[in-house]
Amino acid sequence: MHGRGGRGRCHGRAVRLGGRSSRFLEGRGNLHLHSPTTHQNYHPTIRLPSPVNATSGYIHRSHGARANRGRGGGGRGRDGGRNSGGRRGARNGGRNQHVGGRARSNIHTPPAPTHQQQRVILTEEKILEYGLEFAKFTKIQIKKVIIETNRKRFRNHYGVGAKAVAALVKDLPPSKCFNLYDLLMAINFAKTYNTKAVQSGSWTVCVNKLKKSIKCYFEDIQLLKNKKICVGKFENTTIFGWTVDGVHFRTQEDRKNPNAKVYSHKFSGPGIAYEIGISIYEDRVLWIKGPFVASTHDATMFRSEGGLHPEIPTGMRGVADSAYTKLLEWISTHRPSHSKEMTNFINRVRARHENINARIKTFDILSETFRGSWGKREEHKMFVEAICVLIQYDMENGYPLMEI
Repeated sequence: MHGRGGRGRCHGRAVRLGGRSSRFLEGRGNLHLHSPTTHQNYHPTIRLPSPVNATSGYIHRSHGARANRGRGGGGRGRDGGRNSGGRRGARNGGRNQHVGGRARSNIHTPPAPTHQQQRVILTEEKILEYGLEFAKFTKIQIKKVIIETNRKRFRNHYGVGAKAVAALVKDLPPSKCFNLYDLLMAINFAKTYNTKAVQSGSWTVCVNKLKKSIKCYFEDIQLLKNKKICVGKFENTTIFGWTVDGVHFRTQEDRKNPNAKVYSHKFSGPGIAYEIGISIYEDRVLWIKGPFVASTHDATMFRSEGGLHPEIPTGMRGVADSAYTKLLEWISTHRPSHSKEMTNFINRVRARHENINARIKTFDILSETFRGSWGKREEHKMFVEAICVLIQYDMENGYPLMEI
C-alpha cells in the first residue's frame, strides 16, 4: 500500500493500526493472551499499564514490531512521516532516514518474549482476572465485589483455584503452542462438560480447535502424574499412614458389545472403577489404580498390580471401609472390639477420603455420564488422572483437606 506522500511501501496492517503501533511501544499497547504464532482465533485483550509488563507479556507482534519493521515511506513531508510511524512519525516529519528501501525508526522495538517468560508473569491475580474475563464477567462485575467472591466465581467455572492454575502453568512441559486461553477453555470443558458444539460457541472457537486443545492440555497435565502423585516419604511415621477406597464413574453402555461386567452396584448402570490412596496426615494423593470394570471388588483392585504399593514403609497400615475386611494384614476397618477413640479416628479418616472423591466429582465430566463406554477407557483414564493432578495442585495452594 502506498502512502499519500511517501515513496516506499507500508504493510496494510501497520497502516490500519496507524498511531496505535507507536503508542504500543510507549507501554499502552494491547496484550493478547496467546502465542505470537497463533492468531487465527478471537481472544480477549487486556490493557497493560506499564512498558515493563508489555515487553514480558503475551505480545501480538503485529501490533508493534511488525508495524515498525514495515517499509514505511521515509518522505520528508508530513504525509510521508505519517506512514512511517503513526502520530510520532507525523510529528517527526522526515526525521526517519530511508536506508536500503526500509524506514529506520528511532523507536526501540523490544525483543519477542520467550514462552518461559510468558508463563512467569501469570501470577494468581492475573490468572484470576483473565479467567473471569474469559468466563464473560465484565470489569465492573469483577471490581465491585470482594476478592473472595471472585475466587468462588473462578472455582465454579474451573474446579480449582487461580493459585493452583498458576502453579500448574509453571510446571507444564515446554510447548511452543502454550496458550492460557486454550488451557482454561479445556479445564472449563471438564468442569461443565458441555457438548463440544456448545463449548465451542461459548469460547468462540471451532470444534476442531476445541478438541485439539482438550487433548493437548489434558495429556500434558496427565504427564505430571509421576511428579505430583507418588508415595514418597511420610512426614508422620505413625502406624496408620494412608487410606484407600474405590470410586466408580458413570459411562454409556456399549451398544455393540453389551457386558454385565461393567455394571456398577453403586448407581445401577454401566461404569468404570478406580482405586485411590491418600495420606492421612498430609495433603497428598499417593496412587491411582485403574481403570477396572465396575463389577470389580475393591479388595480385588487392591490386590492387583502386586497388592500393597511397594513404596509404603514396612509396618505402616491403612484405613478403609468394610469392603477390605479380608485384607487385615495391611488395612484396619471397623471392628466391635475397637475403642471409642479408635472408632472416631476411623470415621474421620474415611470422611476425609470421601472428601477427595467429592472434589474429583465436582468436575461434571466425572460426575455425569461420560460420553463413551468401556472402549474409551484410555480417554477416561486421561481425564481422571489429570483431574487428580489438578486437585493435588489445589490442595498444595490454599485448599487443603481437613486435619485429623
